Formats: sequence, C-alpha cells, structure tokens
Amino acid sequence: MDAKIGIPNDLTLDLTINPDFGQVDADPGAIALDGFEMFVKERRPFFIENKNVLDFRVDEDTDGNDDYSFGNPDFAFVQFRLNLVAPWEYIPGSEIFLVWSQGVDGFGDVNNSFADIVDNQLFSQKPQNTFLIKATYRFVLEN
Repeated sequence: MDAKIGIPNDLTLDLTINPDFGQVDADPGAIALDGFEMFVKERRPFFIENKNVLDFRVDEDTDGNDDYSFGNPDFAFVQFRLNLVAPWEYIPGSEIFLVWSQGVDGFGDVNNSFADIVDNQLFSQKPQNTFLIKATYRFVLEN
C-alpha cells in the first residue's frame, strides 16, 4: 500500500506499507462468554525462537546434573510516576520551583492480565508523595 501526502506545495511525504503474510497462521476460533479475555499460545517463530536464552542451569559439583536453575524472569513489575513542576520567575534570573511527585509501584502476577496487575497493584496502594521547593536567586556583584 502506498500513500503520498503533499505537506506544502514543494514537499511530499511518501508512505509505503508492505505486510508480510508469509507466516500467517490463524488462531482457532473461540468465543469468550464469561467476559474475560482469552490468551492464545504464541506460535510466531520470530517471538518464540531463543526464548530460553534467559534459562540458566548451574552444576556446582560437576556431576552432570543441574543443582539449581533459574530463568524465565517475570517482568510483572509495574510502576506509575506523575510529576508536576510549576516554575515562577519572580525577577529575571531568579526562580522558584514547586515540584510535586507521586509514585506507586508493585509486583504483579505474571499469570494475570496487564489490566489486573495495574488494578490490583497500582490503584489499590497508597501512593508516595514527594514535595520539593527550590529557589534560585541571581545576584550581580558590581565593582
């Protein structure tokens, strides 16, 4: 699919989209009647190749058997930060900054959906608030 968009009279934006349908595989048809989203196992080769690259096995006594292993880290850490900065220049070169920062973070369950993690971990916790007042004053030493 091609598109040409004339921005001003002497400039044209050319867009081209080339979808690759070479590895299309349709998911089985299913209808969720309970209102919850359905998860389908990932089957696209690009996303599943080398998926065990983070699996580590440790054989401390070198007997050929893994003593312990760790891998598949869960990246269900969620964080929300909000910052508000209000500067005021009361005289040229001298300013006062009022800063308010609010943050919430937590660990979710990797088996839950992102919406559940955000709802259970972020919005159910009391946020941490930080307030800061910074003042700068410019003075000139004259001879």
